[in-house]
Amino acid sequence: MDPSNGPLKALQTKITARKDHIASVERKRREREEKAASERATLKLALKARNVLVRTTAQPPDLEDAAIKLENPMDPSSTVTYPVILLYPTHSQSDFIKAFSEKEKLGEHLDYIFPLPWDEQHEYTPDNVEAYMETAAGGLIKVGKKMMFGKVLGSGKVEIVDGLVKINVLPKDRAAGWIEDFKKRIGKSA
Repeated sequence: MDPSNGPLKALQTKITARKDHIASVERKRREREEKAASERATLKLALKARNVLVRTTAQPPDLEDAAIKLENPMDPSSTVTYPVILLYPTHSQSDFIKAFSEKEKLGEHLDYIFPLPWDEQHEYTPDNVEAYMETAAGGLIKVGKKMMFGKVLGSGKVEIVDGLVKINVLPKDRAAGWIEDFKKRIGKSA
């Protein structure tokens, strides 16, 4: 109405600047969401191509920033890393590996994790342990310490639940007893 009204011009300038700011923030948010969705789709494609089974439950654990990740989030052929928990069921202990590469072997990690501070009997040495993972069917599969981790996960037998790989590590002389107990717990006959 009054093109020469200074306060109205200043208000109009503020309104325009605020609209531009809100549009910029919204555009950046949308771009972040689209990038995250694209990265999730790329990871899903990479896992499917590697025959890695994944499943989520209603109450996944809080892994903070540990997650299944691609080295290059937009390249499905880049290296995948997985968060892994090593369980020592006969001693109710565990170790967490935030990023276990598909190109690494379990033995490589055991070499720097052992000796365990709580292992007073010195039962846990790289040569004196066996490792097992639960299968998608509810059984167990032995994990070779010299086998590439990606090959174990890509066998189609094991399943990653809630983004966390679980590996049971046992002294060789206790493994058979633990396996029997495991079978009894899940209701399978020996």
